[in-house]
Amino acid sequence: LGSITLLFQDDQGGLQVQLENNEWVNVVPVRNSIVVNLGNLMRRYCNGLLKSSIHRVVSNAKSNDTDRYSVILFINPDDDSYVAPMEHCVTDSRPAGWENINTGAYMSCKITQLFDPNAKEQKGKCKYDD
Repeated sequence: LGSITLLFQDDQGGLQVQLENNEWVNVVPVRNSIVVNLGNLMRRYCNGLLKSSIHRVVSNAKSNDTDRYSVILFINPDDDSYVAPMEHCVTDSRPAGWENINTGAYMSCKITQLFDPNAKEQKGKCKYDD
């Protein structure tokens, strides 16, 4: 959704990422490590050179009987800033794939789609849908 998410997870596991073939795979917790998820804004910044990750958290045998602790840090540009592909990521063979957008308008649209139960039917109809 945004730019970067840093996840400091415990050893319970449960984080999964979706591969390009739509298969879900487990992200094995590694002690003292940080999981970095790139969001759609980062994909726009780098003109698609890096992909945003679709991810989820699921219950597993460890987490069913024990509390899960994770610390998540979302890093996004200010609402009044604009995001466009960086110049050095745009070439003749890779033209700009996205227009310059206002971060606040983008985040508001996407968060509404995700969390407003009355907006679910609008998914795929926002001008910012990737």
